[in-house]
Amino acid sequence: SAGIQSSRCMNTTMLIQGLQDGSIQWDSKTVLLWDESAMAALDDVYEIVKHAAAAGARINFIGEAKQLQPVGVGNTFHYITQNFATARLTSINRQKLEQHKQNVRDFQAGKAKVAMEDLYEQGNLVINKTLYENFEQVANEYVASDRPETDKIIMSGLNGDNDIINDIIKQKLIEAGKLKETEQHILKCQDGVERSFGEGDRITFFQ
Repeated sequence: SAGIQSSRCMNTTMLIQGLQDGSIQWDSKTVLLWDESAMAALDDVYEIVKHAAAAGARINFIGEAKQLQPVGVGNTFHYITQNFATARLTSINRQKLEQHKQNVRDFQAGKAKVAMEDLYEQGNLVINKTLYENFEQVANEYVASDRPETDKIIMSGLNGDNDIINDIIKQKLIEAGKLKETEQHILKCQDGVERSFGEGDRITFFQ
């Protein structure tokens, strides 16, 4: 929607490689919009700033210092926000209802408890006693949803959790008559974990 060509969008590694091998050329009219730059390690920031300084290019660092942190050394974005003038983004586009926008403002202001309690009262936050109850609830909502299968996906922080949820959903779909109980084929996946697949299973490839 910003009119930026997809060929001009890339991750940090691709950008650095292009700058180093000369396939990406910067000049004084170049502006880099570096989204999620709070995740960038010090050596990556140094490499990109070095090329920008040599070309006279401009970098707009965009991110949130309190979100995902760099895996590598140094928290450069946090240092920048603490020591230089920054422009805060105040518009909220993802949430449509004013109450939900207020939840976002509360999170931004560090009032997480207030935001979570309000979400709970709205029915948008569910608290279960055990992790398995969470898995069961997510699986039930997935099966009960009337959205097309291609529009439904569940993701969690751990692959092991994903496997458990997937097995629960598969069993519930079989019980509901939405999936046939067919012969299962055991495959050892790239992460070393053996998983079962059968006719009717839906597989999503992310790479």
